[in-house]
Amino acid sequence: MKELIERWIESGEIQIVEREVDPRFECAAVIARAQQESDRPILFRNVQGSTLPVASNLFGSRQRFCDYLGAVDGNFCQRWAELMKNPVRAPEIEPEAEGEFRTARLDELPQLTYHGKDAAAYITSGIFLANDQKPGHPISPFTGACISATTRFEYGLAPATISRGTKPRLRPPAAPSTLRFSSGHRRRWRWPQLRQFPR
Repeated sequence: MKELIERWIESGEIQIVEREVDPRFECAAVIARAQQESDRPILFRNVQGSTLPVASNLFGSRQRFCDYLGAVDGNFCQRWAELMKNPVRAPEIEPEAEGEFRTARLDELPQLTYHGKDAAAYITSGIFLANDQKPGHPISPFTGACISATTRFEYGLAPATISRGTKPRLRPPAAPSTLRFSSGHRRRWRWPQLRQFPR
């Protein structure tokens, strides 16, 4: 990802915001406005409360996503199927210099809040795909990882059954699940199924 962003910086494809921006609503507002004008990615170099930058809209265009995957435009599905059948092993990355990598907490990341009624800050591309162990069906996630503590993400997941050659058929969970909200109240949900991931 770092190399990809550096390549876009060199080519001028990415928009760069140098001034300080507030992660609570302001970043989201700038992103929304930028998306109205173009599909270019955007990089915030000075986010209030963090020493780390924020990149957004990295794959906001089909062409950019196809280029990233090595797909000829129009053959995205074929290329995706190939990658799923023969996944590329992630390389082991060694630090280039002493101290380049260090242990960190979630609250050191830039924490963007997008909407006034959001429960907390979200990482919108923090997506999980899991399998339900009993029937073996995939569980398709809602987008976004809610940062609920310095060491924990929370996700909402909805199980789904996908049949080849037919429209997707959603399979409700066999039993209701429980989600603990930040307010401390407990509520029961039957659909979609919501779970809290282990710490």
